[in-house]
Amino acid sequence: MLIKHMHKIGIVGLGKVGGLLAFQLLEKKYEVYVNDINEEYLKAQILDLEDAFNKKVEIKKIEDMKECELIVICAGVQRKENQTREDLFEINKKIIESVLEKISGYKGKIITITNPVDRINEIVALKFGKENCFGFGGELDKSRIFNESGKEIEIEGIHGEKLILSEQQEIMENVRERNNYIIKNKGYTEYGPAKKIFEFVELIVEKKSGNITCSILENEKSIQKRREFENGEIIFSK
Repeated sequence: MLIKHMHKIGIVGLGKVGGLLAFQLLEKKYEVYVNDINEEYLKAQILDLEDAFNKKVEIKKIEDMKECELIVICAGVQRKENQTREDLFEINKKIIESVLEKISGYKGKIITITNPVDRINEIVALKFGKENCFGFGGELDKSRIFNESGKEIEIEGIHGEKLILSEQQEIMENVRERNNYIIKNKGYTEYGPAKKIFEFVELIVEKKSGNITCSILENEKSIQKRREFENGEIIFSK
């Protein structure tokens, strides 16, 4: 009998998005290792997840996540209303560098969602290789644009605020207002990011082929762009 490989996924930061991502991964029967700086909140999240699946969820030191084939970094300060992603950079840069130091020598894949995600991914990719490090955001941008325009529109640029659209550039003002409304009245986004990150994780660990709009390091800059993946590996254009 063929035994199916158990995919091991690490999540650093088990907040709103990290928690929902963990839920989806556990539902898929992946092995999920979690960590968060807020120990009491982390324990509460774990207890809640365990009650959903009747399964122990393991807390791992970040240093011990090196055995995972993929790590999703959700750690960082949340963006506030009318605060740009660039405003967050100096704060979240220190948080990310602390995480990266603890996984020094890691050979797997890393998806980062910490804002400003494109600049943060530059830091990650310089340490762990551009072929292994991806900044999340583009797929979420495309969903927001679709929900305002009703059209699938290709994008390129900086996640959230400095995107170039293949058409209907004027729709971006509506997209910004949409996102600001969520932040103002809810305080954060969770369902959209968590769903899109899960799809990205699945593409990589299940070694699927397809397109994902994400950020990778090219010519010392990381930008969101449609990328080709084959068997879970990114294909760089020649």
